[in-house]
Amino acid sequence: MDGDFLTKALPLDVVQIVLGYLGDSRSVAAARQACQSWRQAAAAAPCAVRVVLPSGVANMRDKLAMLVKLLPGLAGLNASVAAGADAAYTSACLQGLQAFHSLQQLELSFADSQTLSAADVVQLASLRGLSALRLCNVSLGAAADCSPLTSLQGLQDLSLVHHSKVSALMVGDSHLQVLGRLAGLRSLVLQGRMCSATDQGLLALSGLSSLSSLSLSWVPWQSQITQPAALQLLANLTLLKSLQLGGAELLLPSTPYHPVAAVPASTPAGAPPLHGAMHHAGLMGQQQGLIAAAVAAVAGGVRPDAVPARTPESSAGGDAAAAWSTASQSQGEQMRRVLAAKGSDLQEFKLQFNCCGTGVEKALVSLGDVRSRLTGLQWSYAKLSGPSSVKLLAGCTNLCSLKLRLWYQDYNLTPFDFNLLDLSQLAQLRTLVIDK
Repeated sequence: MDGDFLTKALPLDVVQIVLGYLGDSRSVAAARQACQSWRQAAAAAPCAVRVVLPSGVANMRDKLAMLVKLLPGLAGLNASVAAGADAAYTSACLQGLQAFHSLQQLELSFADSQTLSAADVVQLASLRGLSALRLCNVSLGAAADCSPLTSLQGLQDLSLVHHSKVSALMVGDSHLQVLGRLAGLRSLVLQGRMCSATDQGLLALSGLSSLSSLSLSWVPWQSQITQPAALQLLANLTLLKSLQLGGAELLLPSTPYHPVAAVPASTPAGAPPLHGAMHHAGLMGQQQGLIAAAVAAVAGGVRPDAVPARTPESSAGGDAAAAWSTASQSQGEQMRRVLAAKGSDLQEFKLQFNCCGTGVEKALVSLGDVRSRLTGLQWSYAKLSGPSSVKLLAGCTNLCSLKLRLWYQDYNLTPFDFNLLDLSQLAQLRTLVIDK
């Protein structure tokens, strides 16, 4: 097939559209060899390609230079960076990307954790045409000024992911406050440790009034974010259609919890008043009543929020236990009210519990009717207390994904059979992971 026939068979603009679907540089190079017309079309085609950038600054620069020559009109780049990259490599890589003047989507995934400096942020902000920026395994240094990112007025999709269990994705509120000024964002992903983040930083994200997709993940005890602030943020983001929250322990009430099969623990000698209240049989009985009511509701019985009346025996713990229980009930009602209102608008609603030994029963009972709206549930270090856990999971009738990693499950203490048939009510379920 000669070039003249190709030119007559397909107009140049059609060829550009076709070549724009190519997803790797080798395919583009092969298309360029077809004829002169296709070579010209490939040069101008708005391709989005996947590449692996080699180790070594010189090798990486050569690879980027080759891409610029092959695809000067490159619109999307998904680059995986091999192990061995350091700060100098990252800086040189971001500098090399400046040659792609038509770049609209950029995804960089580093094998080794990288910390972005202030100069690196400036290089990213120089890519003014970006509509999507996804950085994987990076962190924002405490001294790095992120304010140049506000110049990316066309940015609609931002993803910052850090997999390290040691270093933080970001420290403090300054980075969150800058991100809250990216008013054009429609999708935001922040996954990693947000150390020393406070309510003020989190609420700064309320400025993202166009946001339709939000994925936040944090370790609750490494930040100073409170439940009221998290709920206020969700209430402020009125256009959300997709919500994924990691570290969802933050949403749970602080009521002391004992599983159904537990025996009341004795109060240690010399324990402070709150410690004593945590071991009080009255509160344990109230939690058991909540669980029983929730399980009965799943089976078509009583309301899930029904709480048995306190008996004289249960009131023997004093006013401290009663006050704590009342405050926690109010906290739980506020959480359920906000999540229920938000859940009615969400097409995707996923919660992930990251803390060690988070009880499945406690989480599901605390969520109340909200659990029927969830499309995804995940426990990184779960504990199942008995068959009632499975029955409560079966009440999450909208689930598409369920992941239980039972790293803290001790079957010698709480032995029971996990019958998968008990989950047969989950007709929407597509992904099921049970890992011990």
